[in-house]
Amino acid sequence: MRWKLIIIIVVLIALAMLSFFVLPKLYRSSSRGNLPVTGIPSTSALRNLNGPATTSAELQELAQIPVPEMDTKNAAENVAVPENVTTNASTNSNIRGFGVRIRNGLFVPDTVIVRQWDTVLISLASEDADYQLIQPDYGMKPAVLKGTTTTIEFSASAPGQYYFYCQNCANPKEVVGSLVVTPK
Repeated sequence: MRWKLIIIIVVLIALAMLSFFVLPKLYRSSSRGNLPVTGIPSTSALRNLNGPATTSAELQELAQIPVPEMDTKNAAENVAVPENVTTNASTNSNIRGFGVRIRNGLFVPDTVIVRQWDTVLISLASEDADYQLIQPDYGMKPAVLKGTTTTIEFSASAPGQYYFYCQNCANPKEVVGSLVVTPK
């Protein structure tokens, strides 16, 4: 009888650990889709790119990625469409503004695509918690408090694929979003 009780307790502990550690991770990864851009083949030179593009194959593939405009209707569900685009005539580039919501540790949408030298404004709105985000390549560490919006601004200086991480989420090294900079 005592062994049966011990086995039941061990099974309950295992189920609790499974539901606490494994199932949320499976849900998070399946709900996120393919970072950074839906539609990039798994054999793509960009698949493992994290940072500036350094090879001609990476630059060629980045050049093939369409940059959404305000009137884009067919962007992948996970790709942010700019809320405003203004031409900066002095730099021959654009200022692109995006809105991104954060809830349950996920960016919605989770991918922002811009052209090299665009000025990028991303308004991050937290719906459910305080978030400390990190984008190491551009040196950004915005804090986004529950119920508030924090705007980050930067110049997309180098073509590549750059990831955002959530420092205070369940797994601080888990990618929560990406920025794709296509060559000008």
